[in-house]
Amino acid sequence: MAKPIVRFSKYMITASVVVIIIVIGFVIYGQMMGTPSGLSEANAKLLRQVDSLLPQRQAIIETRSHYIDSVARSLEARSATRPLSLQYADYKQLFMQSHLVKFSYSLEFPRRMMALADRMADPARKAEAQAYLAYSMCRGGLFKEAVDSFNAIHVSASMPDSVLAAVYLYGGRIWHDMADYADLPQLSLAYKQQGNELLRRALSYIDSPVNNFYVKGKILLWQDRLREARPYYIRALSLCRANDVEARSILYSSLASIDLRLHNVESATHYYLLSVQNDVNHAIVETVAIRGLAQLLYDQYKDAYKSSALLMAAMDNAKYFGTRYRLNAMGTLVPLLQGQKEAMEKSRKKTLVWAVGIVLALVLVLMVILWQNLRYSKKLYDSRTQLAAANRQLDEANLIKNQYLGYYMDRVSELVMEIDGFALVAEQKIKVHQEDALMELVKQLHGKFNKKVVKEEFDHNFILLFPTFVEDFNALMTDDGKQVPTKPSSLTPVLRIFALIRLGITDNNHIARVLDYSFNTVYNYRVRTRNKSIDPTGFEELLLKIGT
Repeated sequence: MAKPIVRFSKYMITASVVVIIIVIGFVIYGQMMGTPSGLSEANAKLLRQVDSLLPQRQAIIETRSHYIDSVARSLEARSATRPLSLQYADYKQLFMQSHLVKFSYSLEFPRRMMALADRMADPARKAEAQAYLAYSMCRGGLFKEAVDSFNAIHVSASMPDSVLAAVYLYGGRIWHDMADYADLPQLSLAYKQQGNELLRRALSYIDSPVNNFYVKGKILLWQDRLREARPYYIRALSLCRANDVEARSILYSSLASIDLRLHNVESATHYYLLSVQNDVNHAIVETVAIRGLAQLLYDQYKDAYKSSALLMAAMDNAKYFGTRYRLNAMGTLVPLLQGQKEAMEKSRKKTLVWAVGIVLALVLVLMVILWQNLRYSKKLYDSRTQLAAANRQLDEANLIKNQYLGYYMDRVSELVMEIDGFALVAEQKIKVHQEDALMELVKQLHGKFNKKVVKEEFDHNFILLFPTFVEDFNALMTDDGKQVPTKPSSLTPVLRIFALIRLGITDNNHIARVLDYSFNTVYNYRVRTRNKSIDPTGFEELLLKIGT
């Protein structure tokens, strides 16, 4: 018996080495798919940090909004006992903390400042507040209203330098934002020149070194003198305090844009990542950095998945803040991302097919080896041990199969949600008279991906894995509770809910999210179906044994 056992051990060692090599290959492949190729180690680390932050983004924004609302209520409650000048200072500080979080904040607090300035008969404070209001209107896409409001500002040389600096600085930003949005080159050029002229006036009154370098760099940037502008932004960033989060966001994003135009892709990626990280950490919603990073990852690194996640976050930001017009610029990237994701998915599936083939061949070889060596073994104990091990492997494979199917359904559901979101974007573009092409795109996307198709695919794949599920399910039910699908390859809503439970997804909220049912619908179906079973107490326990 010694010779066969030795031979069997050698075969098993060789096979185990092959399995380990394959597993390591899959791990390396998974890591490569998780990080865009060509990314430096430092930027890859930053990207992982940004990835971990994105799921927390909405919670951070909501926490910040609740805080701002609380402070605003507190200021309102104390208004009767505080001097007007202190109330003005309070609302100014609140504006600075909130105007990039939500559009309504950026309008409400300057208006309160203007009302207080009128009550104090203080033209300087009114000019300052009106500059904030005009710029806020511009950030929200209300360009005409912004220009009208800014042109209504009355300034005089006797006003404090800080007020004149704010008026001209925010005025320059208004015209630069309009230059960025304008379609006509001549109009855009005129806006650039007007913006730079206002920024030059601001330089005479600015006393902050950070703002001084920033404005000088911004003037050069809008003259397309990128290499001359960049050192000013670097200098401004080096002087910027850690708690000046808005300035850091602007400087990071501006440096990223400059470096990208200078073809310094690695540096541009670094600054975009820093900007997005800063924005998410401090609930800065009105920002172009996250959209810029999404575009860069798509254009330079061909990573449609990470780019898509960032683009969806950027679109959520635009909706939350209220800058719907920014959705138009982002909408053009969605179909490109979708096409690249489909190509990547095909490549992954092809690789997976080859990998499965290799694994199956290896399993077949192992089975042959096992069969040959079992012929030499006369010990029943060894045979039973080997059969028990084989059964455990089959159980583990069955568990993995179930978990994968549940994961697959969840991913498909998420994809449908993304496509629904894109349909909303496309419909928004129709409102700006791009009806034909985008409406056709909406129809194509909805025809290809919709909730009905996802559910049909789930039904089909589930029945392939559990071909007797409907019969086994009905065997547990009374006549009143039996389910009859309309087609052999389909499931009823009730069967679909219990199919997910069979796969191990038992939480009602999770089931409702996957199937797009309400929580109450899932809960009521489960209770009613259980009550119609032959054994209500042990019904779901018996259900989990179907297919075993």
